[in-house]
Amino acid sequence: MAAILPNVPSVKTFTDAWTKKFEETVRTAAGKDGRLSVTEARRIAERVDGGQHFSDNAVGYLNATKQKSVSVSKLVQSGRAYAQASAQSAAGADGRLSFADGQKLRPDLRDDFLFLRGKTVEAVQPTPQQLKTDVTDFILRAFDNGTARKLSGPPAIVKGRKPVVEQLPHAPSNTRLSAYVADGRVYVSRSSNQTGTGLVGWYDVGPVPQKSTMSDLRARFESAMNGMWLMSESDAQLKFIASSAGVAGATTAELVKRVFGKTHDALGPTLYGSLDPNFVKLADRAQVQEMNGYAWIEGQGEVSDPDDPAAVAEAARWQNLAKLVKSELTDVKVIRFGETNITMMLVGQTKTGELAGFMSAVVET
Repeated sequence: MAAILPNVPSVKTFTDAWTKKFEETVRTAAGKDGRLSVTEARRIAERVDGGQHFSDNAVGYLNATKQKSVSVSKLVQSGRAYAQASAQSAAGADGRLSFADGQKLRPDLRDDFLFLRGKTVEAVQPTPQQLKTDVTDFILRAFDNGTARKLSGPPAIVKGRKPVVEQLPHAPSNTRLSAYVADGRVYVSRSSNQTGTGLVGWYDVGPVPQKSTMSDLRARFESAMNGMWLMSESDAQLKFIASSAGVAGATTAELVKRVFGKTHDALGPTLYGSLDPNFVKLADRAQVQEMNGYAWIEGQGEVSDPDDPAAVAEAARWQNLAKLVKSELTDVKVIRFGETNITMMLVGQTKTGELAGFMSAVVET
């Protein structure tokens, strides 16, 4: 973030700047009722845009006064007096705060000073909609890829929080996912209408994603593939896939098997539009074939019958998807698993180092 304070601010300049940012932060956290509770004050620490530095000031006031909540106006008034008194004590003989003087401030004001001086690296605070988009992509990848860790029960830290994502369908497992963000991590409550499934419960999915480019990529791929089917003796849908983290090395069949083994077994039974009870898991598919992904998808875009408007339109959709693949993925391969009932993955490496693409299937007798 750009510096708000000059290099050597006066006590008044520091106090004014600190009070302005403090008020902005606590007023947002307090909500419509204009009162900040202890819980709301603590949750300020979960921000990533610099606002987190003001959590300890608000919590400190409530603890010192033994109050459960306080009006924003009263808190800001007290905070201003506190910051001014500390700055006056720390300032040099010239009444200004040098970088060294800033370290003489009260402990809960030192990081605030660095933040206002532009000396800390802050992220952009996501909007509620952006956070929902990123968390949605994050949890879908986690449950597709089997990386979410099941917990023994609900974590205490989510108590009283509203879910960021509610009742998101996870079609491969026929479950629904509700995601909560707490202390910088994503937790999911997984539910199902089926009885006796061991999938229901609470899960730790991992750290909150920071402005995920993968959520944007998922949206673009799913938009391009919407309603598309891979034609063979039995037509199959195209399902977006992406790794939960970055990978090292070239795109190979072995890498794809290792990264997407659980994804293959989760998505595979749904590829033909209905649940296939006889679907063969990846571990039981002996035959593996690796192909050039660019050549394969370009072949799908060839017009089979120029006089058939439907064939022309279908080819155009494949051509559009091919452009997306070429613009967003490198080292693209098509990996085919099995014989007769063949699952296939078109996979490449994203600009941020993950694997992504789509999964489908063909029947070849």
